[in-house]
Amino acid sequence: MANTKVCPVCRRLVGEDAEWCPYCGARLAIDQGPVPSPAQAPPQYQQQWQQPMGQQAGPRDTSPKGRIIEAVRSRSQSDEVISEIWAFLPIISVIIVGIVAGVLIVTTDPVTMTLASVGASIIATALLVILLYRLFKRNNNHTRREAMLRVAMIDHIKARAVETGSSQKLSPQIQTMESINYESMVNEPERSAVLWDVLPIVPVVGWIFFLIALYYLTSYAPAHDRRWHAFTQQTQSAGSQLGMTMILPSWKTLPERSFIIYLILTIVTFGIFIIYWYYVLIKDMNEHYRTQWQFEDQLLGELQ
Repeated sequence: MANTKVCPVCRRLVGEDAEWCPYCGARLAIDQGPVPSPAQAPPQYQQQWQQPMGQQAGPRDTSPKGRIIEAVRSRSQSDEVISEIWAFLPIISVIIVGIVAGVLIVTTDPVTMTLASVGASIIATALLVILLYRLFKRNNNHTRREAMLRVAMIDHIKARAVETGSSQKLSPQIQTMESINYESMVNEPERSAVLWDVLPIVPVVGWIFFLIALYYLTSYAPAHDRRWHAFTQQTQSAGSQLGMTMILPSWKTLPERSFIIYLILTIVTFGIFIIYWYYVLIKDMNEHYRTQWQFEDQLLGELQ
């Protein structure tokens, strides 16, 4: 098949340019040559096969159940809950240095005032850049982990359906789960945290990239949360027919956030509204994590 290659660990077809396998999380080869089997894989693959991140050395359980447990346990490394206080740090830095500048205006010359103002801008920009990096990075890490979890859950439901002779009965739910998983993988590409951290500070045109970065971050959480809820609803429906008891912690998805409205409000408030904008970007994904963790805990309880 054109534009694809085989993951050396799980043996699934992935995109030709993929750096990580969306199914098992394995790091993929840069070259496009023949890919060996797990037993014949290069040393870096063998190490990942035998010792996944955060686990002790030993054979990796590649069964659907084992992959679900691995994906859930790795959430402590991928799902970063960021304090909402970060949304206020840039403006706080400006206020503090502004107060200093106000004091200096009485006691010193205009040059010192200018330096203080520049210092305030540098501090505020640095904090915004750090926050942008953390937001993009955690989205990438969570997207990768959840993709592994979704595929493992689909495979687990399929295996249970075969064991109980319910494959045909559960076919609609399984097909919907696979469709949602495909939609998520297509619509949630990994965006380089470093790249979108650097572009907004490029002179002259940096503000354009900054707005694009805000657009990506604003549109990500509601759409991602909506797809996850749809997936878990189908999982619950299929699981209930297999004797699995899983209660969704919440049927309410994250609210849609309008990039245009938020941008207009930021402009008319001379930038003050961006504090709330950042607060929402942090808070929404924090809420998504906590809700998803409750579902995952129930899922682990059913598997044990």
